[in-house]
Amino acid sequence: MTIERDYSLAAVNYLRLDVKASFFVVADSIDAIRSALQFAHSRKLPVLLLGDGSNVVFTDDYPGLVLKISTKGIKLMWNESTAIVEAAAGEHWQDLVAYTLENELYGLENLSLIPGSVGAAPVQNIGAYGAELKDVLHDLRVLDRQSLSEKTLTREACGFGYRDSIFKGKDKDRYVVTSIRLKLARQSRLLTGYGAVERELQNMRVTEVTGKAIAEAVTRIRRERLPDPSVEANVGSFFKNPHIPVEQYRLLRLKYPDMPGYKERDKVKLSAAWLIDQCGLKGRNCGDAVISPRHSLVLVNKGSAKPDDFLKLKDIIQSRVHEHYGLDLEVEPYLVN
Repeated sequence: MTIERDYSLAAVNYLRLDVKASFFVVADSIDAIRSALQFAHSRKLPVLLLGDGSNVVFTDDYPGLVLKISTKGIKLMWNESTAIVEAAAGEHWQDLVAYTLENELYGLENLSLIPGSVGAAPVQNIGAYGAELKDVLHDLRVLDRQSLSEKTLTREACGFGYRDSIFKGKDKDRYVVTSIRLKLARQSRLLTGYGAVERELQNMRVTEVTGKAIAEAVTRIRRERLPDPSVEANVGSFFKNPHIPVEQYRLLRLKYPDMPGYKERDKVKLSAAWLIDQCGLKGRNCGDAVISPRHSLVLVNKGSAKPDDFLKLKDIIQSRVHEHYGLDLEVEPYLVN
């Protein structure tokens, strides 16, 4: 394990913000993670866990240890008609999705092409097109940052919500996710209820809907709508879609008849992108931080954006949406203060 000092993080965060960490280490084993945590503890340093850097926004230099989790490995275990797939936290999420599809296991098809690492997936409870990680998660392994011992957490113990979990809440600084286990099957409840997915399947002239077909449709949609982070630096959706009570949505529709909404349980999910578009903000910039012309939920770094540029643009968007609709947009990526 090599610990770097005054390390530039530009190459390990999707916004390519050129900030520095006082200390930086890449850990490719559980023992390396333990050693890094002991190093930080001995020096009373704060620790930031980093996967692929696809869902993090640095607001300044980091005055502690940035610990990049790079453990690898995917295992498949059969249990009658279902399969348990175990993946290490440092694996790329899309590699795991591809692995399950190659083995004709389904449940992750709607989550295709989501950037990031496996270990970050339960932190965010990633989701797309009607599916969420919690739908297929069996359990996961964590390392306690205080005792440095490992234990298993059930799906119920993770406290999953919409883009939320205990790893973002009360246990934000307690655990390191080291691996996850998914319960998958050869037959899946195929989710095609989103209009965009249905239309893309029709464009593909699919006659028999399969998990692989949905994965291909979702991949095409994401590539068409969202800027490629390898070309335009971005962290995907910068804001969560608001979930509001049904009555509040009814009242808003009286004033804004075209406002889209999707019923989810006892709430209505609004389109944050639509709200931003209606405020006339698409293409707005602060320095090199720009609202993408392709998708209003995506903020991109056009070259040399600073953390303050993104913070100012964030504030403008939140303020304008609140003024117009009385709604508060919540930031989706993790802002590192």
